[in-house]
Amino acid sequence: MKFFKKFTSLKKERDELLAKARIEAQTITYKAQEEVRKVATDAIEVEKRLAHREEQIEEKDNAINRERLSEIYYLPVGKIN
Repeated sequence: MKFFKKFTSLKKERDELLAKARIEAQTITYKAQEEVRKVATDAIEVEKRLAHREEQIEEKDNAINRERLSEIYYLPVGKIN
């Protein structure tokens, strides 16, 4: 009988520890998922800013190229004597 009580007590303690471990694992998993979401959101935001910056650079390059072409093709022609 004494053995059975000890066994039951140990089993109950084991079950309680397993329940605590499951809860802690779920908490850690949830926190990790939240961190991943946060990092993913930040990455998306950085990607958007990078794409916008690339568009600005491309527009600026196009404007510079248009200006250069206009200088080349619209140079005033001097009089030929």
